Amino acid sequence: FPLSIGGNHSLAIGAARGAARTVGRMGYLSVDAHLDTARDWDGETLGSGCPTIRAAEIANVDPHNVVVFGVHGWLNPRDQVESARDLGIGWYGQNEIGERGLQTCLEEAIARASDGVDGLYVSFDMDSIDASAFPGTGTPEPGGFTAKEAQAIARRLGRADPIAADLVELAPVYDLSGISARLACGLAMEMLSGVAGR
Repeated sequence: FPLSIGGNHSLAIGAARGAARTVGRMGYLSVDAHLDTARDWDGETLGSGCPTIRAAEIANVDPHNVVVFGVHGWLNPRDQVESARDLGIGWYGQNEIGERGLQTCLEEAIARASDGVDGLYVSFDMDSIDASAFPGTGTPEPGGFTAKEAQAIARRLGRADPIAADLVELAPVYDLSGISARLACGLAMEMLSGVAGR
C-alpha cells in the first residue's frame, strides 16, 4: 500500500497522478482545512494551494468524485470557493460536520468520492487538525478536528479501500514539543491498521 508522508501538500499532486495511472476511474478524497483549488499560487501551478484542483484535472478523475473534508478557517478565498463550485467539487466544512455529525458526513464524503470509481486516493493534510493538537504545520488553523477525531478519520479512510494515500503538511520545526510528529506517526498507523483490517 503506497503511503507517502511529507511536508508540503504539493506532494499529493504527483502521488495522485501516479496512483491514477494504475486504475480506470479514480476518486480523490482530501481531509484538509483548505479547499486547495487555486489555479495557481503566486504563479506556481504545482504549489500547496493547488492539489485539489490538479486532482480534478486528471484525465480519469471526474470532479464529482473529488471531495474535501474538514474545510474551515480564513485561508479559503472566494476564487477557490468559486473554482470548486464551477468544477462540481464537493466539500464538507467544519460547521456542517459539527451540525450533522462527523460520522454521517464522513460516510457521505467517502460514498461520493468512491461513486462509480475503480480506486480511491486519500490525501490527509494535517492542518485539518486543530492547532492546539497539531501546531507543527505551515498553516495551523483553530477549529479543526481533535486528535481523537483525526485518528478515527484516518482509520476509517484506511478501511475505505484506498489504492494509495498521503499524510502531509507536517513541519516539526514549528513544534518543539514533538507532539505533532507523534500524532502524525499515529495517524499513519491508524490508516495502515484500517487498510490491514478491511
